[in-house]
This record gives sequence, structure tokens and C-alpha cells, in this order.
Amino acid sequence: MSYLEKINLSALVGMALVLAWYGSQVLSQLGNMPVEDIRYGKVMIIAIIGHVVFVVGAAILIGISDHKNLKEEAEQGDERDRKIELKADAVGGNVLSALIVPALVMLMMDVQPFWVANALFLSLAVTAMLSFVIKAIDYRRGF
Repeated sequence: MSYLEKINLSALVGMALVLAWYGSQVLSQLGNMPVEDIRYGKVMIIAIIGHVVFVVGAAILIGISDHKNLKEEAEQGDERDRKIELKADAVGGNVLSALIVPALVMLMMDVQPFWVANALFLSLAVTAMLSFVIKAIDYRRGF
């Protein structure tokens, strides 16, 4: 398994954990108080920063544990890795474009900011997870 593949899998796991944590923090408040009183901004920022820290930490640990192969991969430069990245990013970009449209419609309809922010956050998270899954499939199946 290549270094980038390992990081991709750790990013997928990290995103799933972050989404589960975010959902538990925000959805638990949903039935207990009015939507305008829910404190979601701080939780959303913590979730985003948490995912970045998780992926960076995982990349460091993976690099330390497999430093010999990492050096070889860095010297060779894998064309397959670049193609897999490009494909997943292209699909993710197209999906993100489609998923943002409902959030824009919600803005035009003056929907509460809570719903718009969560629609945008979920759009980004779903797109990232889709890109991670596409990369994982392409790494396993071959490109």
C-alpha cells in the first residue's frame, strides 16, 4: 500500500469520525431547543480543525512508520497516484457543484442560517468522503 493510499484511508476514517462527532453534538440539540438557539458554529469549526489535525497526525505517523518506502516513492513519483488524485478531485468537484445548489436555493428562500450552514458543511463532507472512496477503489482495483 502506497503512502498516499494510506493517507487517503486515514482521511476517510477521520472524516467519518468527525461527521459522527458533529452529528452527535448538533443533532442532540435539535429536538431540545429552537433551531436559532443551537450553537453549531463552534462545533463546526472544531470538526473541520479536528479533521485536519487527524489527517496531519496520521500522515506523520505513517511517514515515520514507513519512512524507507516513503523515500523511494518520493524519488520515483508515481503517475498512477497523480491520475487517481485528478479523477477523484474531478468527480468530487462535480458532485460539490450539484450539492451546493440546494444551499443556494435555501439562501434565496431566507431559510434559517442553521440549515444553510449545515447543508454546506454536509455538502463538503459528502464530497470529501466520495473523493476518498473513489481513490480507495481506484487504488485497490487499479487505475
